[in-house]
Amino acid sequence: MVVVVVMTVNIVMQSLYWNPEDPAVANIDKIKKQIDKIAAGKCGTIKAIRLGGMTDCFQPIETKHKVTYETLKYLKEKKVPYLIVTKSDLIATDEYMAVLSYTDYCYYYR
Repeated sequence: MVVVVVMTVNIVMQSLYWNPEDPAVANIDKIKKQIDKIAAGKCGTIKAIRLGGMTDCFQPIETKHKVTYETLKYLKEKKVPYLIVTKSDLIATDEYMAVLSYTDYCYYYR
């Protein structure tokens, strides 16, 4: 039996990335800095990062700005496990499927 423990890490933390008075697209460079901290073990023991736990990261604006796409590429590069929660079919497009991979650090569940 495989048990996967997922700790939620809110990469797009309100205090760092979101200003409700002046909404903007998340800064991928800031996200990468957070991922670097996680990959280096500076955030404690994290089994996986959950993307889309509070807000779907595959909203229609993703087709224009590709923040989630770039985040997935960087998570893969840094070998940080992740879990995606979405209702969108955007994740099933060829472009995103090419980034997703079956490796020793990621699991695929149906």
